[in-house]
Amino acid sequence: LIIPWDRDISRPLPPTARYSVFSMFTFLWLFIFSFFHVYIFMALRCGMG
Repeated sequence: LIIPWDRDISRPLPPTARYSVFSMFTFLWLFIFSFFHVYIFMALRCGMG
């Protein structure tokens, strides 16, 4: 994972901050993926029913 604002900072981020940002993006992606999965499933079910 390449963070765009990482190279603009003079000193690099500590591994804990980098891991927290990575986990936050992963959690956000999983939340959006699960939300769209439920939305598409309900849309297909309502369309077929």
